[in-house]
Amino acid sequence: MIQEVKKTFATLPSYEPKNDRGVAQTWDKAFSVDPIGTVVDSYREAGPIFKIKHHGEERVAMAGVKANHFIWGDKELWDYPTSNRHFREQFSDRYLNQLEGVEYAKKRRRVTAGFKPSVIMPHTAAMGESIHREIARNKGEWIPFRLFCMRIIIKMTSRALMQVELPDGMDETMAISNKMMLKAESLGPWRHLYYLRPDRIYRRKKIFRYLNSIIEDREKNGSPGNDVLSMSLAAHPKDEPPIPRYELIHDLSQLMMAGSTTTSQMVLWNVLMTTQTPEWKEKMDAELSNWETDRFTNMKEWPCLKAACMEIERFRPPSMAFHRLTKKAFEFDGYEIPAKTWVTHLHTLGHYIDECYEDPLAFKPERFMEGSGMPDRDVHGLFGGGAHVCAGVPLARVLQPTAVGNILRYYDIEYQTPPSTEAKLDVVLAPRDDIMVKFHPKSS
Repeated sequence: MIQEVKKTFATLPSYEPKNDRGVAQTWDKAFSVDPIGTVVDSYREAGPIFKIKHHGEERVAMAGVKANHFIWGDKELWDYPTSNRHFREQFSDRYLNQLEGVEYAKKRRRVTAGFKPSVIMPHTAAMGESIHREIARNKGEWIPFRLFCMRIIIKMTSRALMQVELPDGMDETMAISNKMMLKAESLGPWRHLYYLRPDRIYRRKKIFRYLNSIIEDREKNGSPGNDVLSMSLAAHPKDEPPIPRYELIHDLSQLMMAGSTTTSQMVLWNVLMTTQTPEWKEKMDAELSNWETDRFTNMKEWPCLKAACMEIERFRPPSMAFHRLTKKAFEFDGYEIPAKTWVTHLHTLGHYIDECYEDPLAFKPERFMEGSGMPDRDVHGLFGGGAHVCAGVPLARVLQPTAVGNILRYYDIEYQTPPSTEAKLDVVLAPRDDIMVKFHPKSS
């Protein structure tokens, strides 16, 4: 009688990618060079669950629509404080992303109280003005496109969040600081040395001092009107102790900078892919000829812009992997995975496979035009899912179209060298090569 072999972590198939010379390398190394290809090849060869080498250690990887549904469907499977320890290490044990259970739900309600269209949309005109001022400030010089997009997202967010114009240089300080903060997660145990970098410490102190001054002004003079910060502060239950000052500063920091590394890249990719796709650019130019920021009240009036934004979320999602620690054992695809196991969740794999999209490796915004419907939530994985879905989705989906609409409507873009549309991993999914641009105001 043949005894059935139990399917466990030890019997999981392993995936070991090879470089261009056919030499085996660790999964995380291959992922940093070719994130999209590595994720797709892993899944095609090894299936929806397999072992990889990450930071020199074996761990589980899970990918595909069924994996998304399973992972997002049960928040009790995951140890969020450990999974997101890099946030706690850089802020405190009150930082939203590393909370779980009742404390997470309660804080999320407060922090996101202002993330509503009725609060955000009245500030789109001021957001647009921030973009035009930044372009004018550059006086037609060559500028790094990625940093420009990071800076304008910070400037735009400051308008919706707290209705202020940032001090000179603060946008760049915040943009670089947030990118450095997110990078720590990819460094494994070496992140603790990274935390000691003097330039990192200097920027954070400068930012926290400034944000503290904003809170002090609100306490002294009250809110200037309806904005995200005022709604968040008002959502704190009156019968609970006051929020500690350090926690308020950290919350404001998260609200202020969260999209500067991620949403900014979607703006960059949207403008880049549109300008490199002539037929699509014609359609966008025709639609945006009527664009005025104060007319932007919903996406229904801008079907091409909406389609472009959705396609960029699919085609170039900033994040392609989340790293999670299991809180308890579970079974998936017949394999038993024990508690305290690290899982790399490849949540955007569905963006790049034929089972979910026709010609998935091509930029085709037409797939999201009117009548095509929205993608299934377990396929379109950019913002995560379940109880811990990204809290900033409403703001991100205003920032991207507002920025892209203003840039493409009012400016012609000149590239210093022909830009590559290939991607690499640089904290998020970024263009393979640095891109320098000039903005030329359109004549009409």
